[in-house]
Amino acid sequence: MVDGANAGDSTSYRFTSVFADHVIGVAFAVNVYALNASAGPHGAVAPNGVVSVEHGGDTTFTFTPDDGYHVDSILVDGLFAGDSLAYRFENVTSAHVL
Repeated sequence: MVDGANAGDSTSYRFTSVFADHVIGVAFAVNVYALNASAGPHGAVAPNGVVSVEHGGDTTFTFTPDDGYHVDSILVDGLFAGDSLAYRFENVTSAHVL
């Protein structure tokens, strides 16, 4: 904000031809990342779908297999990440697909 008006979202602002006092202010917002979770057939993941997590945040997903099934593999960003009944993202600094 410059003199009460939005000056955009750049990382700098340049005053030119200054002939009067001005007021400049800045607001910051935390980065938010999308974690997209889904389960294959014969089970469920909770929470399901897109979960928003703030930069540095943590969140846990739990898996519930249907009767007669078990968790065979958990994939995070296409890579094997275990076979338990839960997966915890810690210190999130980017988007992921689960």
